Amino acid sequence: RNLVPWREKWPLLGSGFFQGTHSWPRAFWLTAAKKMGLPVEPDLPREERGQPVLEDYRNYMKRLEESTACLCLSMRASGETVVNARPFEVTLSGALMIHEYAPSVHYYFVPGEHYLEVNSISELAGVVRLISEHKEEVEDIRRRGHAFAREHYGDVKIIGYLDYRLYYNND
Repeated sequence: RNLVPWREKWPLLGSGFFQGTHSWPRAFWLTAAKKMGLPVEPDLPREERGQPVLEDYRNYMKRLEESTACLCLSMRASGETVVNARPFEVTLSGALMIHEYAPSVHYYFVPGEHYLEVNSISELAGVVRLISEHKEEVEDIRRRGHAFAREHYGDVKIIGYLDYRLYYNND
């Protein structure tokens, strides 16, 4: 069947993309999203771009900000889900985080309030529809996620946590 490119279907999504290396669970998500015509564009892993590390990270954060939304896949080949830096990078960049279900992410962010959570490819398709049909609601989630991340995980807060742990905490 001939699928319409996702940018024509969902122009307000910007450049939705997935950033990261591939494992079999991620390959499943990305292949299924592509077959359904969903707005997921894999980005090259950092080691394939050949840029100096700081320049590459700066460009990565800029791409996150410009993408407006980012799919975060956290399942490892073992089936374990982990929290890595991506949820913090995505929300701090101001992009909407769409995260694969991972209970440990709930410790840092609230699904439906700070980000959108998906448990299956059909839920990802539902999130895409939600973004298209309820722009204001999704924009509120994106804004709350960004504000929450800046307040709790931004540079100033992290420096404060480190300062407290290093110099004032007697534990």
